[in-house]
Amino acid sequence: MLLQLNPPLLIETPKGRAWAVAMIDYGPQWDLQWVTFVNDTGECWTFRNSQIRQGSNYTHGLKDPTPLQHPTSDEVPMRPAMPGNGWPHGDMPENIPQ
Repeated sequence: MLLQLNPPLLIETPKGRAWAVAMIDYGPQWDLQWVTFVNDTGECWTFRNSQIRQGSNYTHGLKDPTPLQHPTSDEVPMRPAMPGNGWPHGDMPENIPQ
């Protein structure tokens, strides 16, 4: 589902302050995706829900958010490599148990 945000939301992203103009929801097993335009560069980026913070808003009394804490590569668990040619049960799809 794609939802256009009207009005756009000011958010903090890994690329700096940005305006969120849309939100993409792929379903319950996925993070929300925020379509944004970065203030400094004008670039369009999509960020996962865990990568953004609400921006400050003087009118509503919202102060600057706490800085984002990004995990280092040592902290991010890696999925184990699949055997063979990338197929879970061997090199060919016909080897998959029915």
